[in-house]
Amino acid sequence: MNRLFLLGALAFAVGAQAAEKYDREMLAARGYDASIADLLASGAHFLPGKHPVSIIANGRNSGIFPLLFDEAGSPCWSAPLLRTLGIDARRFASVHSSCLQPIAESGIRIVEQVERSTLLLHIPADALRQETLYATGGSALMANYDFRRYDVQAQGGKYRHSQTLTAELGANFHQWIVRSGQSYTTFDGEARFSHLYRYAQRSFPGRDAVLQVGEIVTGDALFPGITLTGVQMLPEHAASDRLSLTVSLPRAGSAEVWQGKILLKSYQVSAGINRLGGLPALSQQDDFTLVTFDESGNRQQQNIPRLQAQPESALPESSSAFAAGRLRLSRERAPLMLASTGLLQTQRIALRAGGLAGEGYLAAAWQARLRLAGKLTASLSQIVAQTGGKKLGATHQAALSYPLDQQLSLTTSASWRSRGYRTIDSGWRADGEQSGDAQIRSQLAAGFSLNRAALGLLSLTASDTQSWRGNHTRGYTLAWSRTFARVNLNLGVQKNRLTVARQQHEDRYAYLNFSLPLGRDSNLRGWMTRNNGAMRMGAGYDQTVSPAFAWSLSSEQSAQQAPSLASSASWSSKYSQLSGGVARSATGSRFSFGARGGAVVHSAGVTFTPHSVGDTFSIISLHRAQPDVEIRTPAGTVWSDRHGYAIASLTPWRKNSVQINPHSLPGNVQIPGGIAELTPFRGAAVQLDLPAWRVRRALLTFPPEERPEPGSAVENSRGALVAFVSEDGTLFIDDLPAGPLYAHRPGGARCAIALTTPWVDRPGSLYTPLSARCVI
Repeated sequence: MNRLFLLGALAFAVGAQAAEKYDREMLAARGYDASIADLLASGAHFLPGKHPVSIIANGRNSGIFPLLFDEAGSPCWSAPLLRTLGIDARRFASVHSSCLQPIAESGIRIVEQVERSTLLLHIPADALRQETLYATGGSALMANYDFRRYDVQAQGGKYRHSQTLTAELGANFHQWIVRSGQSYTTFDGEARFSHLYRYAQRSFPGRDAVLQVGEIVTGDALFPGITLTGVQMLPEHAASDRLSLTVSLPRAGSAEVWQGKILLKSYQVSAGINRLGGLPALSQQDDFTLVTFDESGNRQQQNIPRLQAQPESALPESSSAFAAGRLRLSRERAPLMLASTGLLQTQRIALRAGGLAGEGYLAAAWQARLRLAGKLTASLSQIVAQTGGKKLGATHQAALSYPLDQQLSLTTSASWRSRGYRTIDSGWRADGEQSGDAQIRSQLAAGFSLNRAALGLLSLTASDTQSWRGNHTRGYTLAWSRTFARVNLNLGVQKNRLTVARQQHEDRYAYLNFSLPLGRDSNLRGWMTRNNGAMRMGAGYDQTVSPAFAWSLSSEQSAQQAPSLASSASWSSKYSQLSGGVARSATGSRFSFGARGGAVVHSAGVTFTPHSVGDTFSIISLHRAQPDVEIRTPAGTVWSDRHGYAIASLTPWRKNSVQINPHSLPGNVQIPGGIAELTPFRGAAVQLDLPAWRVRRALLTFPPEERPEPGSAVENSRGALVAFVSEDGTLFIDDLPAGPLYAHRPGGARCAIALTTPWVDRPGSLYTPLSARCVI
C-alpha cells in the first residue's frame, strides 16, 4: 500500500509547483523520512532559456513549439502562441516583456514533464477561445498512383495484355494547391496518354471563395462540365467539380470508369452496391463507360448516362460563380466567358440566372429550385443558345428529389433539346471522334433506394436516351441485398437495349450471390450469373490472415465450358496496397497485378502511404525512428515508416482527429499525447508532431547486505527525486537515468547505486530486470 502511495506521490511531484507543500506528519506516519517532502515539493523544472517542448492541451497533442523559460524555470507564453493553442490570453498576466503567465484565478494548471520535454496543460472550458483557428502553412510535393495490368494467354497461343495507370502529381505551399491528373493506357502495344486536369488553387475563406487557374472543369451550376484552360472563381464549399456514380456489381474486383476513350479513374469494388466518387468528368454530356473485372478475369461493360452522375458538391443558392478561358479537348480553342448568380432565395424558392459568351456562341440560362412539401424538392432549368449568329436552340431540364430519410431516397431527372441546340463544345473532338451530345433529343433518368431492416436494401436505377437521328438507348439496373442470420444475399438484374438504324442490340444480365462467415477471419461465398442466356455458377473461399494480408480461392463453371480456377491475394503495407490474381480455364490463363497508394516529399525526406493523398494533409512525425506504429486518421489507418513518419489526409474546415493506437507501441515506448485534433485550412500541409519517447524501465534487485532502506528516496546527482525503494527492497524506475543515483542504507548512511548487470534494450518488454548494489 505504501508503495502505491509513493508512486502516486512521485507522479504528482513531477508537475508540482515549488510553492506547494506536502504533509510531513503524514509521510512520517507512513514510515518515510519527512525530509522527502522537500524533494516532492521541489519537483523538476526546465532550465532557464528557450527549449523546444511538446504541448499537450486537455489530452490533445498541439505540437512542438520553442518556448522561453524564465530564471525560475517557469514557461513564458506569448499572445501568438496562446492564439494558436486556442487559449484566452486574458487569463494570463504580463510578468515582464514578452512573458505571459497564468493568473491565480485562471484555473489553468501546467504539469512539467522535464525528462520528456513536455508540458501538460489542463485548461477549463471557459478559458478556451470560441472562434475556430485553422491549421495553416507547410510545403510538400505529393503523388498518387493506381496501376493495373492484365495478361491473357489464350489456349491457342495468342497473348494479349493491357495496362492502366492513373496518376496525380502536385504540390502544396502556403495554402496553394497545385495538381496535375493524367491517365495512361495500353492495349496490345497501342498506348494512349491523356491529361485530365492541371491547375493551381487557392482558398479565400474571408470571401467564401476559391480560385482555380489552369486546365480546369467548370463547376458552375448552370454550365457545368466545360473543359477549358483559364480561370474560375467559385464559392469555397462548392470547389469540387467531381462526380460520383452509384453502381451494382455482382462480384468483387476492380472497376474502371471511362469517358470516350479516356480513362478517368480506377477503383477496388465489392459485391453489391458501390459508390464510385471523385470522378473528374471531361464532358458535360458524354456518357460514362463502366468496365469491371472480377477475380476470374471475367470482363463486364455497361454504359451509364451522364445524367445519372451526381455532383459531390453544389453551389449555394445565393452565391456567384465566374469562369473565363479557352476550350480544350476539342479542335476549336474558342475563348469563352460565363457567370451566374443567385437572384432570389426564400424558404420555398431559389432562383438563379447566368450567361455564357464565346466565339460565335451566346447562351442564357436560368434555374429554379422549389420546395414542394417537406423534403420534396423540384428543379427546373432552361438554356437558350444561339450558334453562329443564326441557329437558335434550347434545352430544358426538370428534376425531382425526395430524400425522406437515410433509409429512403427518390430522384428523377429529365432533359429535352430542340434540334438546333448545341453546347459550346459540341462537334468534333481533338481525337477526331464526333461527340454525340449534339444529336441528343431527350434523356430520362430515375433512381430509387429503400433500406429497411425487414426488407433489406433495394435499389433501382433506370435511364432512357433518344437522339434526333433515331438512336435509342434504354436500360435499368435492379439490386437487392439482405442478411438472414449470418448469410448475406445479393440479387441484381440489369438490362440494356440499343437501337441504331432500326436494329436492336439487347444485353441482359442477372446475378445471385451469397456470403457466409465461417469465423472471424474467413468467409464462404457462392454465385450464379446469367449473361445473355449463358449461365455460370461458382463458389469461393476468402481468408483474412492479418489486417495487412488476405487471399481467396474460387472456382466457376458454365454449361459450355469446363470448370475454371482462380486465386487472388491483397497485401497492404505502410508503403502501398498491392493485389494480384491468376485464373485458369479451358480458354486460357489470366493474370492481373495492381498497386495503388501515394507519396509525399517533405523537408525530412519521402514518406509513402497506402492511401491516396488529398488536397489537405498532415505529415505526422514521431520524432524518432519508430516504425510500424498504427495511427488512425480520417482517411483510414496508416503506419509509421522506418523513419517515424506517416501521412494523414484531412478534411478542410472541419475538426479532424488523429490517434495513435497504444497497443501498437513497443513496451519501452511511450507517447504522452497520442491524440491530436486540428481544423486545417484547405491546401495546408500541416506538420503534426506526436513525439514518441523510449523509456528505460528497470526493476533493480539488491543483495541483502547491500540493499537500500525500504521507503528510502532515490535521487539523481542534482538532488531531484527519481523513485522510492519498495517495501521488499527492490527498486522500480520508470525511466532509468544515465547518471549516478543515490539512496540511503539502513542506519541513514548515504550510498550510491551501482549496476552489476549491463542495461540491455528490449523493445518488446515493459521493463528490464537488473542487479545492483548500493555501496557506501
